Amino acid sequence: MKLMDFDSSSQIRQMAERTLKKRPQTVKRILRSWIRRKPVPRQPKTAAKDAHLANRTAYLAQINSLQVRNRRYALSSSSWGHRNLIWYANVQPMAAAVFTAAFRVWAEVSRFTFQRQSHLDSNVDIQLKFLKNGHNDPYPFDGPGNSYAHAFYPPHGEVHFDADEKWDIPYTHCAAFFNKTISPVQPGCKSLFRAAVHEIGHSLGLKHSSVSTSIMYPTISLDTTDVCLDDDDIAGIQHLAGKCVPRVKSIFSWRKHQNGVWATYVMKGTNYWKLDAETTVSMPTYPLGIVNGWVSFPKDPDEVFDYSTGDVTYIFKGSKYWKYDNYRDVMYRGYPLSIAGYWPGIPDNIDAAFSTLNHYTYFFKGNEVYKFNQGLDTTSTGYPKLTSEEWYGVPNDLDSAFVDRKTNTIYFFHQDYYYAWNTTTQSTNPGGLIGHTKFFEICDI
Repeated sequence: MKLMDFDSSSQIRQMAERTLKKRPQTVKRILRSWIRRKPVPRQPKTAAKDAHLANRTAYLAQINSLQVRNRRYALSSSSWGHRNLIWYANVQPMAAAVFTAAFRVWAEVSRFTFQRQSHLDSNVDIQLKFLKNGHNDPYPFDGPGNSYAHAFYPPHGEVHFDADEKWDIPYTHCAAFFNKTISPVQPGCKSLFRAAVHEIGHSLGLKHSSVSTSIMYPTISLDTTDVCLDDDDIAGIQHLAGKCVPRVKSIFSWRKHQNGVWATYVMKGTNYWKLDAETTVSMPTYPLGIVNGWVSFPKDPDEVFDYSTGDVTYIFKGSKYWKYDNYRDVMYRGYPLSIAGYWPGIPDNIDAAFSTLNHYTYFFKGNEVYKFNQGLDTTSTGYPKLTSEEWYGVPNDLDSAFVDRKTNTIYFFHQDYYYAWNTTTQSTNPGGLIGHTKFFEICDI
């Protein structure tokens, strides 16, 4: 079963007349048969209706059989005047988690940001509801099957789901991209996640795309739990909200105890993210506040890195540094201390840092790299030098860097690219855009 959207009959008629000029008799015959059918209430320009209407399905099939020229993404005539949107939904926690994940799908590739509010007031931009039958808009639901959901374009930010449907809660994000298993929905159920991503797209100002792999295609399957935006979806939402250039502030590996499993964390501003071990997409429920997950950590650190032994994590900010006990999961007493006093030769306000297995720690600031020998507590002779001289193929002016302890691979971040350093071959493998390769999310971090 599929979620189906339709434009108004006049829009379809105009499209057919415009794109099928070479077959006028066929078009007229189809349009005459359409006009003779039972009329359907005209949709306002601000609404997008998702419904299974048999007569329109037949008409759409006829149009498709004539190979109408595909359009790409389309935008509504109205848009939000701001990018920081607040949403509200009076739903159970599991449904709220699905909606949060659905909003994140769009936040990860655009400059839109979304915040859930616990109460309904005039600050709310988008409200999501489960409703039944008639519910004070022109598009009543009809019980199980047929009509599943609909949404309204900006600035009328409402998304409605049919409460009589059996919605399945599980969801995955781009599982196929990472060759992970995609779970089907439970028998007799439909994917709330896929429906939500589609309808939220409408509430942000996206109309239907003619690209069949787009989540904004008029007919999408609700029998799978996975969503991965098509390039056309990304182009559409970035046309509305702009493309963000990620600047990873701090990324590091960490484990709580000696026999623990290494995990990768990202810190930026007052928040932190934990990345999935297989896909490096951030885990559900993140971001979280640094103050809630890391005792006594400073807000917005310049860089965080683990020492090669795995038992200590260092936090640098400004002219100070902190030392964190990984095994006890607490900050050492007596910190912060002066960088100049305990790391001679290392500048304040560093950009990036990481520690290698041979007990060297590399610090980066601007175009330069400093090599610090922790065994001798001194900066190595001949430093600083240009980053590109020390690490051939790595650009200067890094944003962050870290060692993935699971693979012992070094990653360097520069704007929206990363560079992977193979410690065996001592060479770099230029990475692609973060949003398309290893670090999948862009705007979210």
